[in-house]
Amino acid sequence: MNDSFLQSNFIKNIENQPIFIRVGYEWDKGEEKNCFWDFVRELIKTCVNSINKQQKNKRLPGISVYSSRMRAMHGGDLLGAFLERSKRADILIFNITGNNPNVLLELGIALGIKGLNGNVFIMQEVEESNKPISPTPSDLNGYFFTRYKKDKKKGLKLIETQAFLAALKSRIKDAARRKGLWQDTPGLDDEDAELNTTNKEL
Repeated sequence: MNDSFLQSNFIKNIENQPIFIRVGYEWDKGEEKNCFWDFVRELIKTCVNSINKQQKNKRLPGISVYSSRMRAMHGGDLLGAFLERSKRADILIFNITGNNPNVLLELGIALGIKGLNGNVFIMQEVEESNKPISPTPSDLNGYFFTRYKKDKKKGLKLIETQAFLAALKSRIKDAARRKGLWQDTPGLDDEDAELNTTNKEL
């Protein structure tokens, strides 16, 4: 099998297989509607842009990442849609702020499907003192949380922005490797080089 065939097959895979990221959270009401969703989409966009800059340096096509909220499909049931999308998702992100029963149920099912070492991120809002605004369910004690605060002027802000971006970027690249969408090249895959200088205001 020659290099040109492998390269053309690799490019074909990139064009046809996006990475799927699903986001579960209690939908906001009133003026705050979609605030968290917009926040997460910007974080995902930052990581994808960083990865695709590396792809461009390798003279390879960019990786496609499709992100969507967990919700029922028209004509289908919510649980069935959730199970199907959780199985297909490469990465899952849940915001358990407020301990919404539906979100906690979805998170529990997702952890059951993906396993504790799966690509599942748990997010939680904290007060100025960094104390969670709602109690952490005891069964989740010991699990790593990505915490954020609300700023009246700047909106939502992560406590450890760069750590989360580096972790999400790494998970996206892992998913891309599994699908044959990513080729490691010595000297071009520095995890943190660009993230340390990108979107520091997030």
